[in-house]
Amino acid sequence: MAEQPQQPQQPQPTQAQTHASLKKQKNTKFPVARIKKIMQMDDEVGKVAQATPVLISKALELFMQALVDETIKVTQQKGAKKMTAQHLKQSINETEQFDFLTEIAEKIPAPTEEPPKKRSRGARKSKTTQDNVKEEAEQVKEETDAPVKSEQETQDTNDTQDPAQE
Repeated sequence: MAEQPQQPQQPQPTQAQTHASLKKQKNTKFPVARIKKIMQMDDEVGKVAQATPVLISKALELFMQALVDETIKVTQQKGAKKMTAQHLKQSINETEQFDFLTEIAEKIPAPTEEPPKKRSRGARKSKTTQDNVKEEAEQVKEETDAPVKSEQETQDTNDTQDPAQE
């Protein structure tokens, strides 16, 4: 038997590498100036070191990345194409790290049995909208069909008015 040359095993991509390969990867940064402003809104907070809002911004980025990554896992497990609030709620409830968010997640309503119907691009407008458009068109038509008085007719009408009314 001839030995086949062993091919080196390719290491499994890490979560960060997998995430970096996504099409819509964005490098979102939280606004440091706004973070500093929010921090200083609290009367108990005095001066804030320059690095503090930067660190909080980075911590927010990492937190959001972890939350989104967990929600992506839930979405993929369900075989869904779109991430929904229900996926977020499930990832919060299943991940111990996000236990502090459970009160907020409870406010997310349960999914409805029937998803909302999508309108196709060529879908008709609702009847009420169509009726409103027709009514407006009829009003415009009536206004344009009315005979237009000439300046002389308007002046004659003004001349025939009773001077006592003025």
